[in-house]
Amino acid sequence: MPEDVTVQLAKFVTDLAFDQLPADVIDKAKVTLLDTVGVNIGASTTASAKPAREVAEEFGPGPGTILGTKGTAQPVWAALANGVAIHSLEWDDYHEVMLHASASVVPVALALGEATGANGRELLAAIVAGSEVTIRMAKAGVMSCDERGFHNTGITNVFGAAAAACRMLEATEEQTLYALAIAANQASGVEEFLVGHSWTKRLHPGWSAHAGIVAAMLAKKGFWGERSAIEGDLGFYHAYFNTYDLSAITDGLGETFDPFLGNTVKYFSCCGRIHTALDAELRIMTDENLKSEDVISVLVALNTRDVETLGRPEEMRRNPPGRLEAQFSIPYCIAAALADGELTLKQFTPESIASPAIRAAIDKVTVVAEPAYDSVPDSWPGRVTITTKDGRSFTKEVVHPPGSRENPLTWDQLVQKFMAVGSLAMGERQLAELADHLATVEDWPAMTRLTELLRA
Repeated sequence: MPEDVTVQLAKFVTDLAFDQLPADVIDKAKVTLLDTVGVNIGASTTASAKPAREVAEEFGPGPGTILGTKGTAQPVWAALANGVAIHSLEWDDYHEVMLHASASVVPVALALGEATGANGRELLAAIVAGSEVTIRMAKAGVMSCDERGFHNTGITNVFGAAAAACRMLEATEEQTLYALAIAANQASGVEEFLVGHSWTKRLHPGWSAHAGIVAAMLAKKGFWGERSAIEGDLGFYHAYFNTYDLSAITDGLGETFDPFLGNTVKYFSCCGRIHTALDAELRIMTDENLKSEDVISVLVALNTRDVETLGRPEEMRRNPPGRLEAQFSIPYCIAAALADGELTLKQFTPESIASPAIRAAIDKVTVVAEPAYDSVPDSWPGRVTITTKDGRSFTKEVVHPPGSRENPLTWDQLVQKFMAVGSLAMGERQLAELADHLATVEDWPAMTRLTELLRA
């Protein structure tokens, strides 16, 4: 096991220079910013975003924008409100290690960037630094935190949030080290939300964003923490994970940015583990010009874990009581795409969930486990077989979901998503101007114009 992991991370965060970032990493940071801002704006209209916004506003106005509203707050509270909102639609980006890093890193970078007058390059560098820290730490735990009931996003995002905050606050290497140590003492987030699909899952990235800023600000004021807080015998990994490999954090740190580049933009507004099957299904329907009425059955094959998590208990998955349950249901998502020929936010309204057409389509869906998919690295493959009433059968396998590094979306597709989700809270003209401005982020001398557009 490598030693001095906390120290190495602090050095990486402090030494990272925008001018030394590869072009593909800068492009990925721009994609991350565009996508997360769009989701944040649209998600501000969700019921779970409202109490977080109200709490933030109770502490008074400030330089941090609460996206999708005309409200402002102190950065530490704006980051909480925006982090909660971003995760409230299940349309924020993700990594295959069951992680939503951007939902914490971007709110921190934006809130503190507005407060400090940072330029666009500083904003992008903070997003890269925070994302790399979060994803590397999550990968090191090989998802074994699940075995103890912890949510990867909840317990690892705080480190990336602290890293991004330290970048925006121009913390020294020693201050960054202490901020990471303080973050280790704020990591939290249990998975009991899976039982009733409560809002507490949405709190995890928001609280991590809030705690990351607190950690950085405390460190800047001289509060110090243990230099081995992450890797120590009584440190973070010992407490939260059954199995871990810290070399996943340190190998190539600052030299390769594969963890960040492996983040996937969500094309569909549901659990990312269903996306390969959805893509396969919709490709068949498009290629063969099929409608729901032409289809007699849809056989979906995914890995064993996902079938158990998202396909069982079968009665609830086939009759989801609300939006969140529907977004985490393989039968419902496949059926909705079959009935409507698409899967957008529209398919998760109360009216759609109760739709006779979708309910009828659910009866055509069968979900099975494919053991061969259980050991596929860095992906969640899906296979779909559609059988038609006239006896034809079509099978399609998709290994990498749309929006992934291997199956990327174009900038125009990303803007289309930005416009669609943002329209829940903002007008088309304002969104178009905002998208154009975000496309030139590396040229911003300051974030003033962004703030104006967000609050218009």
